[in-house]
Amino acid sequence: EYDLILDAKTTRSPADYSKALKSQGEYITVGGDVSKLLGILTKGPFHKKKMRILALKANKDLDYIHQLIAEGKLKCVLEPKQFTLSQTGEAVQYFGDGLHEGKVIVNVV
Repeated sequence: EYDLILDAKTTRSPADYSKALKSQGEYITVGGDVSKLLGILTKGPFHKKKMRILALKANKDLDYIHQLIAEGKLKCVLEPKQFTLSQTGEAVQYFGDGLHEGKVIVNVV
């Protein structure tokens, strides 16, 4: 169970996210599938946990987010499967198909 889920993809139902949160947990999305976003708007308020959609200004509070990462308070989830530079097309397809669970990595070296 999580205290906070900050999601840029929103591919699951509000109920799925609610189940993954602790009792006082909070779910925030910044984008994703339109039908899932509508579900957050319409069904999210019926869950006991906080569920919100956040509109972002590009790079706003980037310094604060960096600080949270540096202090170990925010953890980035990286996709276990990594791609080489020659597999970039495959990586983009993998991302586009929504098969990833974390940040997709393309190794340039």
